[in-house]
Amino acid sequence: MRLGKGLNNLGIVYMHLGDMAGAQRIFEQGLQARRAVADRSGEAITLGNLGMVLQEQTLFDDAEAAMRSSIRLHRSLGSIAYVGMNVANLGILCLDRGRLREAGTHLEEGRQIAVRLDLPRSEAVSVVNLAILAWRRGEPMSAERMWARADELFTLFTDRIMEATAGLFRVAWEADGGDVEGAMARLERLRPTLEADGRVEAGVLAAEGWIALRGGDETRARELLEPVDAVEGPGRLAASDRILGSALREAVEQA
Repeated sequence: MRLGKGLNNLGIVYMHLGDMAGAQRIFEQGLQARRAVADRSGEAITLGNLGMVLQEQTLFDDAEAAMRSSIRLHRSLGSIAYVGMNVANLGILCLDRGRLREAGTHLEEGRQIAVRLDLPRSEAVSVVNLAILAWRRGEPMSAERMWARADELFTLFTDRIMEATAGLFRVAWEADGGDVEGAMARLERLRPTLEADGRVEAGVLAAEGWIALRGGDETRARELLEPVDAVEGPGRLAASDRILGSALREAVEQA
């Protein structure tokens, strides 16, 4: 079991370094090691991590298969906290793929489990993405309610990158709702944290695109779309950046 756990931890290091292909390779090795000793709990954990790195590489079908396998195993083992985490991740994957109704079902299940187990960080993951989902669906009151809950949750734990990444969506949401000045002010407050993390570079450009579009500069918004899809290396396009960029693209095409 130690080999499988060690490989899983090494894969997480690769994830944090932005080497998703390397992380995939390590997780696949770890999966083999855990299956060899019938470590079903470890297998489920590694499958969940594998699903996330596959999603980051836009290998969506493989990512979904890994996530669903992880959820099934965790359910069979009664690992409810892990079920909630992985169901929420599956919801984010569905949001990434544009399957909004299904995304809502999974994210809400993840939220309910987190609330029941008093896991504020896990709840925040679901709540932030439910806010994004409500925005994409054109449900401003629901989005407002979820953003308010996210603000409460962010006072209960510290994760500056998670909070800042969520903030980019709030920038877009505020601009889309007509508060361009408020969106600009929020983005400036976020910059110190965002500039220290290359993984959200494309998200910053997409947020700037929303400000430009709703500020009446459609040409600038279109210009900002190009580099959103051109981010490479460790700062490559993350799922959150991709979701925000896709929403901007749809808005520009409808303008």
